[in-house]
Amino acid sequence: MTRFLTAAAAAFLLAGAAGADIADDIAAECISEGENAEDCRCVADQMDAHLTEQEMQFMLRIAQAETRDQQTMMSIASETGMTVESLAAMTQKMVDAEPTVREICGSSLFE
Repeated sequence: MTRFLTAAAAAFLLAGAAGADIADDIAAECISEGENAEDCRCVADQMDAHLTEQEMQFMLRIAQAETRDQQTMMSIASETGMTVESLAAMTQKMVDAEPTVREICGSSLFE
């Protein structure tokens, strides 16, 4: 869907619910990149429903990063307490949530 979501998904492949304020911030970052506001809000809400607060913090930090290369993403992962294993687990959550997100939002987490 968004450049940031695609970059975050790539980071997951390489390597409960969070607060609504984090989802709001993720949606705002998505919108600021020129994406459709309704799609951003819907996907952020779905992320909030499927990811932990720690995972949402990681996603927000990726969205806010000036660069989204592998080194930056792994640095953010470390700063947010994410390990390679937790990134892999989060990837699986995202893959598992994808059909639901696509059905509800009409958007993909990985586009």
